[in-house]
Amino acid sequence: MHPRRLVALSLLVAACEASVAPPPPTPDAATADVHAPDRDAPDASVPDVSTVDASAVDASAVDASAVDARAPDASAVDASLPACTADTAGDLLRALRAPRAAGVSAVAAPGQRFDDLRARTLADPALMALAQRVRTSSRGALPTLAAGDDGTYQVVASRALQLAFVAWLDRDMTAAQAAVRALAAAAVAPAWLRTATEVPIRVGASLVDLAAAVDLLASVLPAAELDVARAHVGTALTSVVSWLRTGGEAFVAFHSDNHGMRLGAGLVATAMVAPAGAVDDEVLGYALAHMGASVQRQTGGAEGWAEGTTYFSYAFEVSAPALLAVDRAWSGDDRRCVRCPSFRLSSCGAAPTPIVRPSRDPLLRDLVRWAASLETRNGWLLPTDDSRLAGTTSPLLERMVEGRAFARWSAMGPQGTFGGSVDVTALVALSLASPDISATLTPRALWPAAGTGRLDATTADGAPVEAFMVAEHGEAHAGHERPDPLALTFVVDGSLMLGASGYGAYDARGPLARGDASSVITVEGVLDRAAPAGTGGPDATLTGDARALAASFAGDGVTVSRSLSVEAGAMVVRDRVEVTGAARDVAWHWHLRGALDATGFAWTRDALRCTATQEGGAPPLTRETAPHFDQYSPGETHPVVRQSARLAAGAHTLTTRVACTRR
Repeated sequence: MHPRRLVALSLLVAACEASVAPPPPTPDAATADVHAPDRDAPDASVPDVSTVDASAVDASAVDASAVDARAPDASAVDASLPACTADTAGDLLRALRAPRAAGVSAVAAPGQRFDDLRARTLADPALMALAQRVRTSSRGALPTLAAGDDGTYQVVASRALQLAFVAWLDRDMTAAQAAVRALAAAAVAPAWLRTATEVPIRVGASLVDLAAAVDLLASVLPAAELDVARAHVGTALTSVVSWLRTGGEAFVAFHSDNHGMRLGAGLVATAMVAPAGAVDDEVLGYALAHMGASVQRQTGGAEGWAEGTTYFSYAFEVSAPALLAVDRAWSGDDRRCVRCPSFRLSSCGAAPTPIVRPSRDPLLRDLVRWAASLETRNGWLLPTDDSRLAGTTSPLLERMVEGRAFARWSAMGPQGTFGGSVDVTALVALSLASPDISATLTPRALWPAAGTGRLDATTADGAPVEAFMVAEHGEAHAGHERPDPLALTFVVDGSLMLGASGYGAYDARGPLARGDASSVITVEGVLDRAAPAGTGGPDATLTGDARALAASFAGDGVTVSRSLSVEAGAMVVRDRVEVTGAARDVAWHWHLRGALDATGFAWTRDALRCTATQEGGAPPLTRETAPHFDQYSPGETHPVVRQSARLAAGAHTLTTRVACTRR
């Protein structure tokens, strides 16, 4: 953000009295519904780098009672904990700064012995395939880092981690020296940040990679050379703190989201490896408090990441190692209170604010369960709010909360393992090389507060079906991509058959993020067909169970209701539009994948064919094509079927049955 805007924000926020958010409500365990992911995931004994089985657990057989007693479900957490009255985080801050035992990781794989990690990596073909990706990425000249170029800063930080990983795994001193040079390039002065526009989300996240690089180098460099590497990271850390204290705090005060998560994680991670005195306890406490505030705000104190699955991954694939490091340093009660009086715009500025041990935080744990509920057969996540199909580094998320939730993980993923250009592939490899996690987090299919639900079934000829519906409201659609009320996505036998358009670049999303770019029902004046990007749309409600989902939204004399079920192997969508008063323009949008038949409502993709039949006065079909730029199939165009009608006062129904078969 430009400095003038920071000053304006500072004046605005200074006029507001800081307050401490109340403890979040405990999610209702009565809505729990076990999600049974793909039973046919690859055998972990035959590892394939593109389909690494990160769980080695049949999630379809998981029982809600199987959760490790050390890491209870959110329903078991006492929501009546007393408010903070004093700063009680001193022991935690000291533990974070305390030197680690020789040969033990602090940040890259917290608590694990480097020798053990190396032996497991060398013995596992899948991990060695990941390691080769890191080796390949580490090659080439280090890019020139111009002042304020925070985009390239991410590349430099990623290169430092890649080189340090190669130095550690291969005992390669040439790579170690190159890693130190990359750390030196990242050791920017405070003045360098004055023209940077994305310090928290880019530079903040990069600090995690820099800290992990120093952590790995501790196992290969002589003490004197390691001190030089630590000093470089200390310089980068103090520069970011200077930015924070000279106006950056105002920016972060408006970003209790993925920006805040990435900045907090970077501050914590680098504080653990930087020279003593590089940062004071108040900054470390601020980082912990702001990460906690980000989790609370983005969940709305309930369920689901408000900015959608893309930004959930974007925040936590980088933050996870730092949160795990905090968890490893934690002892005693699962709750602490932290104060940061000089950060007046922070939640801990006016009074002590609570922070929760990451592995025991019910909101953090439920965020992971929520993400797992959106996992498809192919290991990518259904997009909610934002339009891109997002991969996620689930091994890091599972380590963060010490619980398995995902059935499958793709080492490549639709977007690889990049968190906005900060490469965490090495951290993923180290996570997979760590000992197995014994606790299990039971995924749920229905998250009413997040407005997401799924059905798992099979087609008439036995192909697995994953059918999703999105009915966001409140915080859950307060992001900045697309309106998603009552949006549908169908995945059959691992292939996306019906879903939203996607955009290729945030600033070029335009019509790809409009109301008519999803498989939704638009109503002019309530949810306009041309609803612009950044419009959340009307609030919707979602209910259901393992057999059917139901959702609705209303406004200005129109109520739209939609139910989704799988009956006799077919996806059945029942829609009802009730109009009072003047006639309204209503449209059904069906965004398909594959080739649309020249006549009729049928389409094919891969080895699948889907046919839609309708009853109830179906409006005429209009055939179109639309651009499609999500990361699952970038640069494609795809067929769209639209059905438009001007509906008079009264109730109008349309039932659409979509039956898919293998060809």
